[in-house]
Amino acid sequence: MKAEKFVVNVPADGLVELNLAQYASQQVVIAVSPACQAESHENGLLKAQERSGFAQNVLASRDEDVWNDL
Repeated sequence: MKAEKFVVNVPADGLVELNLAQYASQQVVIAVSPACQAESHENGLLKAQERSGFAQNVLASRDEDVWNDL
């Protein structure tokens, strides 16, 4: 099952309501973090992928560059 991500504005009273009918009678994980922190985490993951050996050695190789000319 795929994960779903919701970005919501929390009102002054701090209450957020989720309608999760598709998960009825199931156990779910709900994680809460400030949106700016979540974006920072995602950007960190993207940067880690860019620095990976695969990106540096395979995708950046001249042999693979031929696919960019199609």
